[in-house]
Amino acid sequence: MSNYSFDNILCRTDIEYAIIILLLSVLFVFSLKPDKVNTFKQKQAFLSCLEHGKQMSVLLKGCACVMILMSHYATRVLGGGLPKGVSYYVAIYAANVALVLFMYISGYGLSKLQTTKNFVSYRAHGNECFSRLIKVYSPLLFICLLHTALFVLPDPHVSGEGKFLYAIGLADEWYVICIIYFYALYYLSLGAAYLFRTNQTVVLAVLMLVYYAIAYHVYGEAQAHYYRFPLAFMTGHLIALRNQNPKYITWIVTILMMMTLLPLEFHYTKVYVVSFLILLVAGFVDKICEIRAGSILYCLGVISYFFYLTHERLGFRILEFLGVRSCILWILITILVATVSKYMYDKTLKFQRK
Repeated sequence: MSNYSFDNILCRTDIEYAIIILLLSVLFVFSLKPDKVNTFKQKQAFLSCLEHGKQMSVLLKGCACVMILMSHYATRVLGGGLPKGVSYYVAIYAANVALVLFMYISGYGLSKLQTTKNFVSYRAHGNECFSRLIKVYSPLLFICLLHTALFVLPDPHVSGEGKFLYAIGLADEWYVICIIYFYALYYLSLGAAYLFRTNQTVVLAVLMLVYYAIAYHVYGEAQAHYYRFPLAFMTGHLIALRNQNPKYITWIVTILMMMTLLPLEFHYTKVYVVSFLILLVAGFVDKICEIRAGSILYCLGVISYFFYLTHERLGFRILEFLGVRSCILWILITILVATVSKYMYDKTLKFQRK
């Protein structure tokens, strides 16, 4: 690629990114309506702004899945060594911030859900854990099978040795694998806390720190994404249980988990700062506004998991087939593919249940 053509592509990408960011901002605003009941006049703790309703979490997921695609577009099409500008900052921040949001929401949502349940038995607990893990992995496997059916030839970006693992989603979908790890550790901490009559947050923190240490040495810097996000998941858990746990436990665990940033580049500390600022703003907005459940961004949040799973396996393959370099087009293709895939998956589940 000549310097002239690269500069043209970079300029066009900068413009597309600016349009996407503007559109996401507009769609976010149009997804809100003033909440006349709760005007946030009452005095509330600062950390309450990190608490989100389910609908706000869906909006954040809608933004996050697009942010991941934007970053991947920079990696796939523009490559590394970008000059500082819109594309540069999107490439280094968008996906990382989005993944912190996803991991935080996962930890928060799972922990909040468990506050409404009582521990019944180890068997019921194990069944719930297994069901949750299947719920995470089965959409990935479905997309893998769909990818294999639509594209007989393997992805040219995958090496020969990893083709089988790629075909079942275990070669490249590290985010799904991380979520499975975190969910398994979460349910293990629940069982251990019940067995030993101790605080679950303490047990989960110990398990997460052990996982971090193992992942740090096993995966190494080349696959640092496996150990960058325990802090995000644990923060979601701590905020969900902040009224149940003693304050000293919350602060001790917070300090210990924040130490996991020390071996990482300082860039990831900035990523976490940006992410938590977004969560604080979103939480404050959630206190004073209602969410329009039928809004475009909300609907995108509903399909966000399928958007993530299909954006490279199916969406980018179609974009390559069309021979067009456009992030906006990739987003539109992925929205269509994700919507159809989720519909097919849901129909398949209903058929199996019958």
